[in-house]
Order: sequence, then structure tokens, then C-alpha cells
Amino acid sequence: MNMSVDFPVDAKPAVVEPILSLRDINKWFNRGQSKEVHILKGVSITLARAEVLVLLGPSGSGKSTLLRCMNLIAPPDSGTLHFAGREWANDHPSRFNLPAQFARERKVTELRSQIGMVFQQFNLFPHKTVLQNVMTGLLKVKHLGKAQARELAMHELERVGLQQKADSRPSELSGGQKQRVAIARALAMKPQIMLFDEPTSALDPELREGVLEAMKQLATDGMTMVVVTHEMAFAREVGDRAIFMDQGVIVEEGDARKLVTQPENPRTKAFLGSIL
Repeated sequence: MNMSVDFPVDAKPAVVEPILSLRDINKWFNRGQSKEVHILKGVSITLARAEVLVLLGPSGSGKSTLLRCMNLIAPPDSGTLHFAGREWANDHPSRFNLPAQFARERKVTELRSQIGMVFQQFNLFPHKTVLQNVMTGLLKVKHLGKAQARELAMHELERVGLQQKADSRPSELSGGQKQRVAIARALAMKPQIMLFDEPTSALDPELREGVLEAMKQLATDGMTMVVVTHEMAFAREVGDRAIFMDQGVIVEEGDARKLVTQPENPRTKAFLGSIL
């Protein structure tokens, strides 16, 4: 199978199809060692354009690993990924995790620029201003001129309500503000999909609302999103579809509001009962 593929920035398939699908994804940690752990066990999902998919489940269930497989931060050990009409697959398992292979393909960075990710921790450069943090990917990855990069970065900061903090350092911001800067930085790359890995888990309760409101606005604007979260109110209100995972497999999936309020699987019921 040819792995040299393109991921054009504004690609729009001629026929209606999922923007992203993962088929039979497997992921091991410490593969081949005595303490090998099978994290994802043949997981298959699809994601439609403008859909908000919520991933639920206990710690260690594979949610965050699945999220990282979607943009190859943690490449799967087997399985197939389809994104925007293109296919990426594992044809040579023994070489699958070697960064050199991905560098030769020169497509992984391109894919990641279109599947943005926001982590639990903010990962901002402490020595750069807020504006410089948002501009970095535009300058280094997209190779835009400084004037254009600044204009786009300011637009995204305004979008998350932080244009007035453009010249501040991360140390001068609250946790919620830092997370909104991280969201602006990902949005500046003009991704087709946004991935959120428990973006409010590191925040105090009073700081979560600003981040959640920014995410709600993205959903209203039609952004395709996958969100790992324990924020059940957000899942009910914003999610279109929800997946509950446990021990590396999908246990239950369906309409987000129904799954959160009326789960059918006993394991899903037990989990939601413990956090609601």
C-alpha cells in the first residue's frame, strides 16, 4: 500500500464520507518486552464533518491514546487511518514507530497541522509572549511572513477573548487563560479537526468555564471535534455522539445526551454513577 500521501489544507471530498476513520487500531506499550501492555484492542471509529465526538471512560481505558493515534503523536502498531479521503496504514510493523520513517514520508507534520490538539497541560513557551506562542507554528510550519502570521494569531486570540493579553508572558496568565492560548495556537493552523485531551482537568473549577465556553463556541461555528472529558454537562450539551471506553475497547456508543443520561451497558452505568 502506498504510504506517500497528501493532506491538502482545504481538501473537500466529492462524496459525503467521514472526515476521519480509524479501523482495527491496536496499540501496545513496551511491545515485545516482558511487561507489554495492550492499550487499544482493535478499536474502530468514524468522525463526520462538524461532529463533536466525546470520549468517556476511566483512567487507563485508552481514551487519550486513541486521541494521540488520530494525529500520529502515538502511531498505532496496526490498523488503518483514513483522513480527508486519504489513507495511512501500517505496512511494515517492525518500522512503524521509527521517527525516521515518518520523516522520510514528510507527511506527518502536514497531517498534524490539520488535526490540531490541545493537551491537559498548556505546553506554552515560557520565554515567548502570548502572541509569539500563537505565531510559532505559522512561522515554523506554514512558513508565513511575520505580518500575516501576526494578523492570523491576533484573530485567533480575539476568538478566545485574549487579544488584550497578546504581549503578556504565560507566567502572567491564569490556568484558564493559558489553556485558551493553547486553543488559539492550535486554531491558528486552520485545522480541519480539533482534538482535546481533558483540557480542563488541570484547572480549578472557577477557571474551567472560560475554556468550556471557548470550546462550545467552536462547536457552534462547526468545528469538527473529538473531546476526552469528564465534564458531563459539556458532553450532554455540546456532544453529538459519545463513546464509552474501558480496558482498550469501545463498550458503548451513541447519541451523547442519551448515553450520558440513559446508558445501556452496566459498565457505562457504573462509571457514570461514580462521577455524576
